[in-house]
Amino acid sequence: MSSTAGAIPAPVLRQVVAAVAQSLMSLLLALSLVMLTRRSSGAFVQPLSGLAMVAVAAALAVVAALVRIVIGRVLAEGRTSLAVFVLPGIAVSLLLAAFTLSGTPALAIAIAWFVVIACEGASWLVAYRPELLTRERRRQQVGVNRAAAEEILAEPEAELPAGLVQQLTRIREDDRESIHALLLAEIPPDDRLAIIHVAFCPPLEATPELIAHALDTDDADVRITQAETFGARIEVRLPEVVIEKRNVLVEVLGSATCQ
Repeated sequence: MSSTAGAIPAPVLRQVVAAVAQSLMSLLLALSLVMLTRRSSGAFVQPLSGLAMVAVAAALAVVAALVRIVIGRVLAEGRTSLAVFVLPGIAVSLLLAAFTLSGTPALAIAIAWFVVIACEGASWLVAYRPELLTRERRRQQVGVNRAAAEEILAEPEAELPAGLVQQLTRIREDDRESIHALLLAEIPPDDRLAIIHVAFCPPLEATPELIAHALDTDDADVRITQAETFGARIEVRLPEVVIEKRNVLVEVLGSATCQ
């Protein structure tokens, strides 16, 4: 029997990782300002070689990308400031500008800036809209589950239980367990966000792969912000604040491996 005594709770661990990433971002920004100031004052006179220039650019781009991705994944709660994603790129650009001296090979400068720009674009894609990269993989994983869900929901939608709040179906087949849930998100007046939770009891044997969407509206942005063996957290966000209470029916599909 394994023991969890002394284990760090997941929320605390996420906060620690976020704090470390933010500290690294602040250090990177401060370093860039210091180096740019020294460069402006004429402290740097020896230009880097072409190879060194490209290597420095690649290292800086990787650090900025890691900071952005870590913060984006840990703080995926819809409350993260846009500055958190912008500042690493600014710091890297300032540092690279500080290292770009007269006498540095023009080709190396072009390659260095291309590396930085390419890494910035890729890390923004991963950190700010990660579902764009994982959507197709998740569709493939839940394809069989959707077919099973369609059989479950073969009855007309009007025959869904009146006053439905949550309806969860789990089916085990071979080495996978499919998950289908219908959840009611209640968005209060003068708000645009609802947070709903679904519990998996008994817990799943592995972390599930889930997708979610609204069934009765097209303007709701539905995101799964946390998926664990014991449950999932879903955010439903409308484009604008509602005057009166509004309900959104959310469908969740997914699967998890089982022994």
